[in-house]
Amino acid sequence: RVSVVFFSKSARLVTLANVIAEGARAVEGADVRVLRVRDTIRGEDDASAYDRGILDCAVATPEDILESDCIIFGSPTRHGRMAPEMSAFFDRLAAFHSNGCALKGKIGSSFTEVGGAGQGYGGHEICLMTFHSFFLQHGMIAVGVP
Repeated sequence: RVSVVFFSKSARLVTLANVIAEGARAVEGADVRVLRVRDTIRGEDDASAYDRGILDCAVATPEDILESDCIIFGSPTRHGRMAPEMSAFFDRLAAFHSNGCALKGKIGSSFTEVGGAGQGYGGHEICLMTFHSFFLQHGMIAVGVP
């Protein structure tokens, strides 16, 4: 089971998530799902803050992560870091580490995008390294670009 888990208000990152999921589905027998991280920081009352269709995507839970063999996380990069909403989701997974490394041996990967004023460097590599730090902390197998 492959889970592509993202947080974004922008369709750009969701497009990446769907393309990654499409690639994973090309593997025979792969059970692939695309899930979004709920905005527990600002809430989701203002649907106009999200590009069309994002809030229609199923919401990721810690149980979804446990049930997955491979988890590919996506987040926009903000000041060289993942979005705080994704970080808050990772905080919800902290118990997996203290309860016998429940994520040990699972495959983890990540993707990001940067947009906004200037469209310049936004710390992509640093953001991806924060994901990899999470993978290593939990005994996961971190996979990057071949």
